[in-house]
Amino acid sequence: MKNNAITLIPTLFSALFLSLFSTLFISSSVLAATTKTQVLNEAEYHIISKQTKKLDLAKHLNVPTHLEQKLQSLPTAEQTIMARAKAIKLMAETDPSNEQLAWMKTQVLSEKSLSIANIDHPQQFITIANIAQQAKSTQKIWQIKSQSKAMEQQWQAHNWLWSDFFTTSTTAEKANKKQQYASLSLALQQTTNSTALWLTEQILLEENLTKASNQLLALLINRQVLSHNNITQSENIERLSTQLWLRAADEFSYQQLQKTSKTLPKESAIAQLILANNNPELSSQAIIQLVKNHQGNEQVQSYLIKQLHNKEKQWHVAAAMAFADQNTLITQVNNLAQHSTSPALTFALSQMAKE
Repeated sequence: MKNNAITLIPTLFSALFLSLFSTLFISSSVLAATTKTQVLNEAEYHIISKQTKKLDLAKHLNVPTHLEQKLQSLPTAEQTIMARAKAIKLMAETDPSNEQLAWMKTQVLSEKSLSIANIDHPQQFITIANIAQQAKSTQKIWQIKSQSKAMEQQWQAHNWLWSDFFTTSTTAEKANKKQQYASLSLALQQTTNSTALWLTEQILLEENLTKASNQLLALLINRQVLSHNNITQSENIERLSTQLWLRAADEFSYQQLQKTSKTLPKESAIAQLILANNNPELSSQAIIQLVKNHQGNEQVQSYLIKQLHNKEKQWHVAAAMAFADQNTLITQVNNLAQHSTSPALTFALSQMAKE
């Protein structure tokens, strides 16, 4: 169950993990070279990169003194920096010991980094390894894992109040919210189905539901989808989704809308997409999803034809007809166009003609 959850839930934790280590070898950030930076040419970089990949650093991670000896034994300063960055990344996957925590604190103080000349801008350099930045990233991952374990322990004891999670009174707490959500996401992946159900039922209480963010609703929907096998869980998914469509749209509601047809039974998915169409910010995408995934359904066909008469929705339907390939729907639109001079219908015909 845990492996499936980690694979299937697109989480803030996984996104944050990737972003924290995106600069391990080739960073997208372009920096000016400094005296603290070792600079490689492209050929040197490829040689040292190959040498570093061959190193078995994993066996030294549990004993930082042994790891340090291994790093210090490497032939060049450049390879030492790259190997150190690799070791720091690998250590993020462990549950840190006191020795590892202490060693990582010393890495945060490092001023060593490795850069390569930017081919397109020779006066600039691309950072491929920065020891302090990588160490801070690993510390952040450790913090997220620790927080997620603490959350799960509270959940198992039913000692959890969503109202406490919602409270962000200080600037520091607000800045830490992204990390809190990463911890929450990881804990949801790892907890039991029954605990996830209990958490969802708690959020569905009116005083919590109105305070829950779109991000939290999406996380709970996805967790329920992974384990739903009864009517109660299906109803919970629908209630959470319905609440999501009522909100001002953001990236989380857009992403969830794209998944609706895959996460709910057909009839429920259609009902949810029709509800989402009532939100002006989601209307266009909801109609596209109806056409893409349910255009063969008679209810959907009737609904789309009705929306072609709706001045606020007709252009959304017309644009979505680019995805129409079901003869019955196409025929109905053609018949409607024969008795109308609506520009939207003309546009719908032009969209269908592209197929």
